Amino acid sequence: MRKMKFLSLFVLLALLLSAESGEVMGLGSPMESVPARVPPDQVPDEVNVAGVSVQVQVPPPKSELDVKTPVPKRVPYDEVPDRVNKVEHTRQVRAATTDVTRPLGTITYRYGFYWYQYTPDVVAVAGFAQTETGFCAERLYARARLYRDVEHDGTWEFMDLDPSESTGACVKDSGEAKTNFRTALNGTDWKVRSEHVAEWDEQKDTWNGQKVDSFP
Repeated sequence: MRKMKFLSLFVLLALLLSAESGEVMGLGSPMESVPARVPPDQVPDEVNVAGVSVQVQVPPPKSELDVKTPVPKRVPYDEVPDRVNKVEHTRQVRAATTDVTRPLGTITYRYGFYWYQYTPDVVAVAGFAQTETGFCAERLYARARLYRDVEHDGTWEFMDLDPSESTGACVKDSGEAKTNFRTALNGTDWKVRSEHVAEWDEQKDTWNGQKVDSFP
């Protein structure tokens, strides 16, 4: 019995001595403190790499409809080519005169578009209007208004307008009212609205025209 107590006391003493020296039986050498920063010259050439892989969804390329519409540019007259396309609509009405010896007269009003390819993707468009008579009038007037609808949703953006007028004892042509050329992407909807006025023999009448088209 005394031997067992003596042996237990010896084991306990050995464990205490091992703890004080930094060693625990079966656990190897004492733990060394870890340096806070490793100097660059002590870093080995080959090290393990640990990181996080992140996937980013790249949006698909924008379609032609997503391309930002260019700012409506007014094309200077000296930059407009000599030859452009013309789309014309013509209406005729009969007008009576106060002079019974004179036959009925014809009033013709015209309106439409001029257009040409400004760049491969952009078109330049102008609106026009004109009033003519087959008899003497005291005043003939025409005005063209140009609009565009880029999104094809019925939202018309005003672009430009131009009036033309002739007065006198016997005028037969108002002259052509023609807006500036404005630019937009191919396929844009364009609208021209025209106003026509004729005054003769103390009479006056007004007509309006409207046409929607797209180019090219």
